[in-house]
Amino acid sequence: MKHITAMVAASAAITGSALAQSVTGTLAHWDFVDGVQGQASLAPEKNGIDCVTPKKVYPEGLGYSWSTIDSEDGTYYGANCFGYWNANDCVIFDVNFANEAVGAITEVNFDVGNYGKYTGRYSDWNINEVELRVFKNGTEISSRGQFIATFDDGTASNPWTASSDQTFDVSSLGLTSENGSSDTFRFAIFVTDDKYSSNYSRIALDNFRVNGHVDCVPEPASAALLGLAGFAMLLRRRR
Repeated sequence: MKHITAMVAASAAITGSALAQSVTGTLAHWDFVDGVQGQASLAPEKNGIDCVTPKKVYPEGLGYSWSTIDSEDGTYYGANCFGYWNANDCVIFDVNFANEAVGAITEVNFDVGNYGKYTGRYSDWNINEVELRVFKNGTEISSRGQFIATFDDGTASNPWTASSDQTFDVSSLGLTSENGSSDTFRFAIFVTDDKYSSNYSRIALDNFRVNGHVDCVPEPASAALLGLAGFAMLLRRRR
């Protein structure tokens, strides 16, 4: 009986270890580090979290995007530029919390720079205000004008000469996910400055981070199967 009790306890420990993945900090990060000339890198960085999946960046309605100078070390093709903006265009960052994800998103941080400091007839290339809008499962839960990023003019050769490192506290929006509920959180960057031309305006984005905390907790049926598997392994070892 003592052996069985010990094996059950060990099996429970195995099950516990399987559901113990807990992360506090950056849950999703887009660094654009793999870009090459003429091509944009829109894939997220690997986060190593089983139950949180960041998606490829999607430029909604924008004419084009391409890699540009990195905002951190100044190397080429390490950030991303988006151009040909209209009022309803945006750059979308999606993060999916799976059924076993229990946690919350509390903060968003990103670098943004003006890529169009020009004079003469192209003076309206300048953009120096963007807005972060937040959605949960397709429904917008942020208020218009709630998260505005303003920044000074950069230059075409280096949009980060007057860049803006923006951090927004989104903890009041209720960006939470419970066990058994699959949720998609969307963060969209819109241009809100009215001093731009839809034909030429451009901004650079880099190091878009979604921060918070999450525990990956298997559903009860999955946890039970893990426990049985661990118990079977221990029985096999004993034999």
